[in-house]
Amino acid sequence: MLITDALQAMGLGDGKYLFGGHQVTVEGGVARLSDGTLASSTVTMNEALRHTVNNGLSLVDAVTMASTAPAAILQLAGKGKIQPGFDADLVLLDHNFQVQWTMIKGNLL
Repeated sequence: MLITDALQAMGLGDGKYLFGGHQVTVEGGVARLSDGTLASSTVTMNEALRHTVNNGLSLVDAVTMASTAPAAILQLAGKGKIQPGFDADLVLLDHNFQVQWTMIKGNLL
């Protein structure tokens, strides 16, 4: 299953941030506390998909790991599949895994 535990610095780039009362420094996409401890991830789901596919898993398996599997484990009715009766929650990615558009319950955002 693919997950992201990204903190609020996700997508903000390198720098120093204050999150949850902790000073966090992001360098090269890695977030650390002042003592060097990993603070959290800055990886987005589309980046997790890209990394997974680039490391040899099929796109179909990676998408299943990011959608169908988590919805099933969390018992989220109507989520995780493109099928009648399911919410039309979709994200279109380009060939570089960059988000092109997002749809929630059939509505483009």
